[in-house]
This record gives sequence, structure tokens and C-alpha cells, in this order.
Amino acid sequence: MKTDDGRNISKNDYFQELKTEIDKLRSANLSYDNQVRMLKAENDTLKKKNLEKTNEMSILKEKLDSFESSREVERNENKTLLEKLRSVVQKNEELEKQLETLKEVVPQFENVKQENAALLERIEKQENVLKQLSDRNAVLERETSQYMEIEDENGILKNQIKDMEEKIVFLQKKENELELCNTSIKKKDFEIDLLKGQVEDVKLALNMCKETLDFFKGIPMVIDQAETKPVNVSKPRGSTKKS
Repeated sequence: MKTDDGRNISKNDYFQELKTEIDKLRSANLSYDNQVRMLKAENDTLKKKNLEKTNEMSILKEKLDSFESSREVERNENKTLLEKLRSVVQKNEELEKQLETLKEVVPQFENVKQENAALLERIEKQENVLKQLSDRNAVLERETSQYMEIEDENGILKNQIKDMEEKIVFLQKKENELELCNTSIKKKDFEIDLLKGQVEDVKLALNMCKETLDFFKGIPMVIDQAETKPVNVSKPRGSTKKS
């Protein structure tokens, strides 16, 4: 047999070569399939890691957005505080100018300074008092919240008590009806006892009537027996019949 490349070989050798090539192709295909599976597994792993990274990035983005929001709030607060500080500085400058004017005009500047110190001390005390009041208000708010919860629970308990009272009234009505039924039953029992006594009296009367009737029935029998009984007449002694 002649092959494509011009070699002369037997059919068995040709089929053996074909089988060898087929085995090589199968082995290569199997290796390719294994590589594809490995690549697919790696791809799935990478996708999973990518998804995890994406989730982490989303979480980080949310945290960043929250941080940026808080930073924006802080910026606004700082801006407000800065404006207040500028206003305070401006007021202080105005006060300094006024103090300079007062220092030039009023010789008792030290007294005014002492009064200002006293005022500052009073302001600090008032701030402390305000802080205490704020803390107390927070406590009162918590107590108010607890009181509202207790009020809600009391409302529920009141509704339950109302339901129980209605049930008690219903049961009392049923109890009164039962008492009336018991009273009626007792009355009927009493009437039955009276009827039983009357029946016993009637039975006694019937027995007496029966005994009387039996007695009167027995009298004719005695009379009949007396009438039908033969009388034996005895002969006088010493009298004999002569022939």
C-alpha cells in the first residue's frame, strides 16, 4: 500500500500509524480539554475574586461616600464655626476698640476689666448650668420615651382589662341565669317531692281501700259457708227407735 507521502507500507502498518496518530490527537485533545478546564477554573476563580474585589470596592466606595459626606458636614460645621469665630474676633476687635476708647475716656478701666472678668466667670457658670440642663433634658427625654412605652403598655393592659371586664360581666350574667335555673330546678324538685308525697298518700289510701274491699269481699264468703255447711243434730240420749 502506498501512502500520501509516497511510502510503500502494509495495511497493518498503515492502520497502526493511523491509530498512533489518532491516539496522539486524542491525547492532545484530552490535554487541551484539561487545559480548557483549568483555564475555566482559573477564570471562575478570577471572576469570583473580581466580584469580591468589586464588592469590596463598593463597600469602600460607600465608606468613602459616607466619609466624604461626614467631611462635608464637618466642613460646613467648620465653616460655620469659622464664621462664628470671625464674628467673635470682629466683636473682640470692636470691644478692644471700645476698651481703648474707654481706657482713654474712663480712668476706672481696671474696674471695667474686673467687671468683664466677673461677667466672663458668670458666663462660664451659665454655660456649665446650660450643660447640666442639657444633660438633664437628655435624661428627661429618655425617661419620657420610657414613660411613653409604659403608656403604650398601659393602653394594651387597659384594653385587656376591658375585655376581661366584659367577659366577667358576661360570665356574671351566665351565673345569674344558672342561679335562676338552679332555683327553678329546686322549685321543680320541691314540687316533685310534694307530688311524691301525694302519690304515697294515694298509695296508702288505695291500700286501705283495697284492704277494706278485701274485707267486705270476705264477708259474703263467710255467710255462704255458713249457709252451705250441714248441721249435725244429735239424738237425745236414752231414746231408741223401736221396730
